[in-house]
Order: sequence, then C-alpha cells, then structure tokens
Amino acid sequence: MDTKGIDGKTLILSVMAVMAVEAVVRSAPCGDWRHPLCVLGLARAIETALILSTLIFGGSGLGVLNLSGNTFFRGIGRGIIWSVGFGLAAAALAGVLHLQGASLTDLIRTTLPRKTGTLFLFIAVGGFLGPLVEELFFRGIIYGFCRRWGTAAALIISTSLFAAAHAHGSSFPLTQVIGGVLFAAAYEIEKDLTVPITIHVLGNLAIFGMSFLFS
Repeated sequence: MDTKGIDGKTLILSVMAVMAVEAVVRSAPCGDWRHPLCVLGLARAIETALILSTLIFGGSGLGVLNLSGNTFFRGIGRGIIWSVGFGLAAAALAGVLHLQGASLTDLIRTTLPRKTGTLFLFIAVGGFLGPLVEELFFRGIIYGFCRRWGTAAALIISTSLFAAAHAHGSSFPLTQVIGGVLFAAAYEIEKDLTVPITIHVLGNLAIFGMSFLFS
C-alpha cells in the first residue's frame, strides 16, 4: 500500500465535504413530506459522490484507494472469504457466550422497521449506501492518510473515529470497534478497498437478518 497515497488536501476536502453534508442533515427539519431514511440515503449518496469527485478531479485518482475495475470481482470474492471466516469466529464466540449464559445477539440486535417498504429502504441505506461511504471515508481517506505513520497508528485513529461516529449515549460501541479493526486489517492485507466494503456490506446485512429472525 502506498503510504503517501492520500495527501493533506484530499483529506481536508473530504472531511469538509462529509461534515458539511452531515451538518445539513442534522439541522434540516424532517416534515411529513419526506422520509428520514430518504434524506439519509440521499446524504450518503452525496457524500460518496463528493469523496470520489475530490479524488478524481483533485488529481489523486481512485488508484490511491486501490480501487480498480480489473480487481473488482476479486475484491468481492476476497471479501466474501473474510466474511465467512469472521462469521465462523463470531459463531464460535456466540457458542461460548451461550454456555456462559450471555447472548451475542443482544450486542448486535438492531430495531428494524415494521413496514415492508420502509424495511427495504432501511436495508438499502444501512446495508449498502452506508457501508460504501463509510469505507471510502474511514478506510480509504482516513486510514489511507494516517498510513504514512505506520499500520498501528492508522488502525487506531481510523477505528477510533469510526467508533466515535457511531457512538450513542454512554454505551461503548464494541461492534464498531471490532468492525473497524477488521475492515482496516482487511484493507491493509488485501490492498483493495473493495474487500472491506464487501465485508462491511455483508456484516450489516447479517446483523439485519439476525435481528429479523430473533425479533
């Protein structure tokens, strides 16, 4: 991986773009004429477009993210392998917790919408758009910039910011910490951002599926 792939200008522009979109989403009132999930999905799509535009028109190009059409399907395949391996490890952990009287599903359960249309929208935003822009930003931009200081520093910084962005109340975002470490490790080892994107998508979909089954 190129340790100087993401320069300071790309980092600053990407951070400013994401923060601006998030500020608009948080401050804009959501009336009855628009669904909050539609607004969130639009925001994630805009963030994705802004990050990619910053890379393409800023001169860095998508190559600094190790994204290539030539390795797209290989990246998906490697992501599936990583996901299966992590899924088996999670299943083993769930078995241990069950023997101890605890439940892994309590840590990852997500409240799903009741209406079918809203559920599909929730899956589209949370299962696909969210993981895409989060991997572009936290692993592609943040990790890619911090990687010049070494793997450990990049992993700690990118995972801390990723977890902080998902923190709610006083609860510790354990799932996001584990996910952040996994995604960064996959990106570092595979040298292809498609891999953590695939893992993140499949992970979220698995959480939604288990939440549906155990609801």
